Amino acid sequence: MPMKLLTIAAIFPVFLVCSACRQGGQEAADRPTNNGTNEISVESKKQLEEAADNSPDPVTAASLPTAVRDRAEYEIGQSEQLAFVRLYADSFRSLTKRERVLAYHLVRAVLGGRDIALDQHHRNVVELRNLLICLLENSTEPDPNLDAALAKYLQSLQVNEGFYDSLTGKKYTPDFSVEELGRVAEAAYGMGAELELAKDESLTAKLARLRKIAFDAEYEKDLANSSPLAGHDMIGDSNLNLYKDVTMRDLNRYTERYPENSRLVKIEGQLEEEVYRAGDTRRKIMPGRYSQELRRVMGWLYDAMPVAQKRERRTLTELVEYLQSGEKSAFYRAFAGSNGESYPVEFSLGFTDTSLDPRGVKGLYEGFVGVLDQANTSRVQSLIRHAQYFESKMPWGENERRTWGELPRVSAIELLASARVVKEGGRVAFRFYGEEDRNQLTARKILVFTNVVESSRQSIVARMAKEFIAPADRKGIVASLDELNFFHVAAREVMGRELGRKDGRKLNKLMSHRAWLEELKALLVAVYLTVDPKIAELGLLTGQDAGVAAQLLLGTESLLWATLHDEKGLRQPFFLAHRMLARYLVDVAKVLDLAQQEDKTYPVIADSAAFQEAVGKLLRRCQRILVSGDRRSALRLLAKLGGPPKWVFLPKWRDRAAQANIRKQLVYVMPKLKPSFDSQEKVKEVSLSNDESFDQQMRRYQKY
Repeated sequence: MPMKLLTIAAIFPVFLVCSACRQGGQEAADRPTNNGTNEISVESKKQLEEAADNSPDPVTAASLPTAVRDRAEYEIGQSEQLAFVRLYADSFRSLTKRERVLAYHLVRAVLGGRDIALDQHHRNVVELRNLLICLLENSTEPDPNLDAALAKYLQSLQVNEGFYDSLTGKKYTPDFSVEELGRVAEAAYGMGAELELAKDESLTAKLARLRKIAFDAEYEKDLANSSPLAGHDMIGDSNLNLYKDVTMRDLNRYTERYPENSRLVKIEGQLEEEVYRAGDTRRKIMPGRYSQELRRVMGWLYDAMPVAQKRERRTLTELVEYLQSGEKSAFYRAFAGSNGESYPVEFSLGFTDTSLDPRGVKGLYEGFVGVLDQANTSRVQSLIRHAQYFESKMPWGENERRTWGELPRVSAIELLASARVVKEGGRVAFRFYGEEDRNQLTARKILVFTNVVESSRQSIVARMAKEFIAPADRKGIVASLDELNFFHVAAREVMGRELGRKDGRKLNKLMSHRAWLEELKALLVAVYLTVDPKIAELGLLTGQDAGVAAQLLLGTESLLWATLHDEKGLRQPFFLAHRMLARYLVDVAKVLDLAQQEDKTYPVIADSAAFQEAVGKLLRRCQRILVSGDRRSALRLLAKLGGPPKWVFLPKWRDRAAQANIRKQLVYVMPKLKPSFDSQEKVKEVSLSNDESFDQQMRRYQKY
């Protein structure tokens, strides 16, 4: 098998990828048929002009009901504070054959750019990950404990997408020594393994180069510093691979042409943008950073075109233009046309995640593919149809209200794949904004990932309810858990992030504090809506006192996450928002009480009206800060509520969570799409399975 090349950037040295790491298990058709060029084959052009096979599958969702699974079917395994659970996509069965093949090619396109996001996290992540995989696949190590330590560190790199804990941004180090790594590497190298040595670089030099970032806890110890002290710089102190030799002062009079999809560097005193683009020789567009990876993504998009319908091909064509040129307007054109329509297969890819950049500007590569979940789509749409009503019920002032015009299209989908690792507390919905919506930030399309919601309910929420809800309330809440949990997520993602006036220019003043403020506001909106009579009228919460039960469940969840995530320096927006809400309800407003029953502490809401009033008060404060862009007020709120709680029941709650098998972090494992081929080696059908572990899936993804 010929050796392949992995290019971290067009302007950087090219390293040889371990051939042993790329062999085995990769289907013959899992390569772009056009080798990533921008030319479509004659056969593909002919197929584009023919009607795609749209005959329905004989086995449809109507004839096969959604599977009923017990909790054990979701759980794959645990590792210290991690739990790995499956995501199921039962709606895949309702797709036509054409749509299943389309989904397969789109999945490959999304996964084809995974290494870009890793390199954006840190310049050495991809290289060290590849080294560890090669060492494990070529191990002659007689010590199984060392192999286990290597595998554990590799898993941490995969889960955190880099060297830094995704919860705190602090660097973690391996459980093996640099000498042990050197011994294993020398043995593998002696057996012929290719270890990505740069030109004229020895193995000793390579290991010395990687030693500090992997083993020195003080070297580049923080991913980014969102609240720097005097004398420090948010960009200068950041170790994200989004800037090089740039400080905040350098940006005072500099306007970026490609703010989201470029790395900003200083060369000989001048700022330059390294644009993420594949380039196009015919139009004399020079290749940019990540050109090799983006060509691979484009190759899979081209392969999807013969089975795409006209409107889908339009999206794919504009997306290819975006990846070639780097022009964000092409990205907007790609997805703007689909806003008012429902697609059986939904997807997105691009440089859209700005949450890690201390400035909130630079985008990390992300993408997903999902299947329309028709049953749950009607549930989320019922919320958005009454957006103006819910706006009028919010506790903030008239000058902070939003006047709703055209409503965004809201759908529920089941994830098939994600370019980024999906974890509890991460994104459970996708929002698309049009180019003209940059300042008002009005979503055109919202997609809620319902299989993530269901796996979370099975693996965490159900256990939490049985262990931490008082016996008197437990039976009713457990019986209605699907309804209560789904409403919580839908209200948070559909209404919580959309209600209220927004101004992108003011929000940008908040910089990295914007993420947790928006998360806290969304969480508060979900709590505030639980007792609104419209929710019961719409059938989203049913049964007597369902709203009060939802208040208690949400309060308990915040207490649990505050208990499990009590570390200093917590920066992950979801868990930080839950911590702040829990501390506010217990320590400040004192509307969430703790009662002792049979030597256990349970949360209790003695006065639902007082609870609602307190939530409204904090919600008003959040909205005021977001509307004004008042960073100083944001810092004061963070200082008051963002620190670790000091509740006396914390140790016992942690023990109870461990006994109930509730882990600190939940990591989701995607379904696996399995293609079958015709005599011309083209994909003719795709099936779906859930038979991989997380490590197996990450190993398979790495081969793409």
